[in-house]
Amino acid sequence: MGHEETFDTALADPDALRAVMKEQCERVAMRLRAHGGVTRCVSLKLRTPDFVTRSRQVTLTHTTDATLRIWREAEGLLEPWLRQHPGPLRLIGISVSVDAAGGEPPTLFTDPLECRQRAVDTVADAATARFGPGALRRAGARQDGRRTRRDLRPEGPRPEAG
Repeated sequence: MGHEETFDTALADPDALRAVMKEQCERVAMRLRAHGGVTRCVSLKLRTPDFVTRSRQVTLTHTTDATLRIWREAEGLLEPWLRQHPGPLRLIGISVSVDAAGGEPPTLFTDPLECRQRAVDTVADAATARFGPGALRRAGARQDGRRTRRDLRPEGPRPEAG
């Protein structure tokens, strides 16, 4: 499950690339929760102006459906790339593997940050469902993004919709 975007012209601004990626993480995490799934693997796909495609991925120690966790892992994949390969990109995309929820035994001690993040995600999903895809955005996400009401459905947007 994922989202990617090909730019009309190569995008070189690292802040703009991060904003697009943050929006993609929001979309993917929202769909993951709507699907009732969790993930243990976050993948980043990058395409350079010469159309060479690279991918990076990280396997998590615990499953998650939290937007912030997916974003932080994706950011951890993007930042080294930007340091080693400064320059524009033609495409950026985020994807996650989907596992059935409840696959891990519960832990004895619950992380308070994770509890707060789950509450934030629940409110954000409810606000988006009620008021539409542009109702709520995280700081740093692209303001003129491509979210649609289809992002709220487990099947997600049509492939041609982005």
